[in-house]
Amino acid sequence: MELLILTPAKTLIEENVDEVTLPGKLGEMGILPGHTHLISELDIGVVVYKEANYDKLRAAFISGGIVEIKDDVVKILTPYGEKGEEIDIEQAERELKKAEEEIEKGSLDQKKLLEIEVALKRALAKLQASKYR
Repeated sequence: MELLILTPAKTLIEENVDEVTLPGKLGEMGILPGHTHLISELDIGVVVYKEANYDKLRAAFISGGIVEIKDDVVKILTPYGEKGEEIDIEQAERELKKAEEEIEKGSLDQKKLLEIEVALKRALAKLQASKYR
């Protein structure tokens, strides 16, 4: 299969892969060759993939988006993404700490709470993706 992860700025990933796991809005989706045609919304999270003919798993962080799977091509359109090996771990840890501190302050309105939830989710996903180096 071919995996394409596209952002407005660049093609993040263009690889031949044996399998892909995606962060769907309703949970993880596993994709293998021959998967039926599908268009779905993606959540903030980690795309884990196994390069064709290699046993090593790789990963990328995505900030949501959509996926189209058709004819053994998995095409992800995301507003932002980073390859796992390119993630600045210290920056992601700072983002996580900042979100946790905001939660500890308490008395947050609904809008601020949603913003913090997204920041927390992004930081945790970046840290998870960074483990696939």
